[in-house]
Amino acid sequence: MRKIRLETVSRIEGALSLEIKVDSRDNLAGISWKTDLFRAFETLGVGRPLEEMPFLTARICGICAEAHHLASLQAAEEGLGISPPEGIRKIREAFGLISWLRDHLTVLLLFSGPDLESFPSPDSLSWLEKTGLWDLFLENRKHLRRMLEIVGGRGHLALGGIPGGWGKKISSEERKELGERNERVLLLARKTWELYWEKTVSQPFLWPVQSPLVALSPEGSEVLVLPPGKNKPLRFPLSRFYETLVESEEGSFLKRINLPPFGAYLVGPLARFYLFPSPDFPLSREAHQALKNIGEPDLSRASLFRAYEVLWAAERLKHLLPELPINHSLSFAPLKPVRKQGLGAFEAPRGLLLHHYTFDLDAVIKTVKIITPTAQNLGVISDCVPRFWPYWPLTEEKNLLFEIQRFIRTFDPCVPCMVHLLRNRSPRDSSPEKEGQRKIF
Repeated sequence: MRKIRLETVSRIEGALSLEIKVDSRDNLAGISWKTDLFRAFETLGVGRPLEEMPFLTARICGICAEAHHLASLQAAEEGLGISPPEGIRKIREAFGLISWLRDHLTVLLLFSGPDLESFPSPDSLSWLEKTGLWDLFLENRKHLRRMLEIVGGRGHLALGGIPGGWGKKISSEERKELGERNERVLLLARKTWELYWEKTVSQPFLWPVQSPLVALSPEGSEVLVLPPGKNKPLRFPLSRFYETLVESEEGSFLKRINLPPFGAYLVGPLARFYLFPSPDFPLSREAHQALKNIGEPDLSRASLFRAYEVLWAAERLKHLLPELPINHSLSFAPLKPVRKQGLGAFEAPRGLLLHHYTFDLDAVIKTVKIITPTAQNLGVISDCVPRFWPYWPLTEEKNLLFEIQRFIRTFDPCVPCMVHLLRNRSPRDSSPEKEGQRKIF
């Protein structure tokens, strides 16, 4: 028995290390996921006022801040029995789309981009210079930061939402500026799609998906589940889907989420592509049709579907911006819960994100449950490693570690988002005593 250690999985969000056990016949005997990150947001929220949660949970991750903010707002509003007006919903949608663009472009051009090259892959900056996208990428980082500032009030960790409304007004000049900056983002989106299509479409299928695909329905009230080999998805009310999930622990501080009776499932760009309708916009509609013609879901091409979503998000934002209300009135809803719990859901760039809170009639938090995309994908990652193990090179350890990292990066894992305590369990949580899981506290 020998051990192969990877001290740092590079080009992901957060810190993650692996320990791989291999027997004398080079068969995989076990793999351990480890992280020293510890962000107990589920416990830190207990005892706090409900209205603080959208701002507290936005600090979970520097990349996923807007997604957590929007999911948390929705959970709070469900508990308070309020719904934002149509204009505010459009502002929130624009806010989410801008965060999608920033997140996806960061992942595609800094994290997974070098994996398009043969081993050993270059560093991200060298790869960007080689592609000729370096200057355009830096320019658009500034554009997207400014766009988040216009809509959310600040360029980083933008937080514009208040229960029932939005706290940052948009002037007519700012709305015009958003459109001008988005045109430059759309240019980069087109170039990114073309680059990934050229580099990826000719590659052979390496990692076929054999797990259910899961995504929030476009209207947000249901969860769509597409079992392997099926053409028509199953539809679950959001609350029923959440109550069905089972949470367990995978390694140090890491969550793993299963969906009975299917077990592990996949969320993110691949799932959304096969569960969402074809877009109405010309560039992304053409890209959508091209992707439909290349075959069944395959993880080795997951980044190509992410590049398609960049194109779609930039086009959707272009059509949405003229509809944003100018200098909307600020309204503050009374913070008096009409029910004792709230469930919020948002399709974050990396996949389905869920926030569930329980609270008393004074709107003080009693329990917090946050289910992130990476926690949901972790089961698929863990299950796929043994399945694909025979196809990875074992003669050179550095080549093996490169292939494993490349595989992990296709899921776009965000480690800070999945290292939460397991104390506040939902009714369907698995038992630590029965499964031999250690208790953190």
